[in-house]
Amino acid sequence: MSLILYHSEDQKRIAEISLKKEAHKRNEKLITEIAPAGTFYPAEDYHQKYRLQAHPWLCEALVLTPELLQTSHTAARLNGYLAGVGKEEDFEKDAAKLGLTEKMASYIRRHFKDNFGGSLYC
Repeated sequence: MSLILYHSEDQKRIAEISLKKEAHKRNEKLITEIAPAGTFYPAEDYHQKYRLQAHPWLCEALVLTPELLQTSHTAARLNGYLAGVGKEEDFEKDAAKLGLTEKMASYIRRHFKDNFGGSLYC
């Protein structure tokens, strides 16, 4: 399901405009619900950064505890790259900033090649 949650009337208005523009650009009706955001409840630990958790040695090497899996910028970026989202040049810039060793960076590059048919392009 595609869903946009909003916290204010201004956010709702922006979401509606964005949805209309995207539908017009694609020349098709988009089925995306726009609804008020309710109380936020974090998912259970095993759902946090699911793609990254499939590579436990990376989590262990980066000392990503269950709490950090939920809040860490590093975990969020790596989870995206491991899910096939991102550009090669962004990963290359991020690798050093995220504190990745060359072994970790090579592993992620190889993961993209093996799973997404080539380099880090989505």
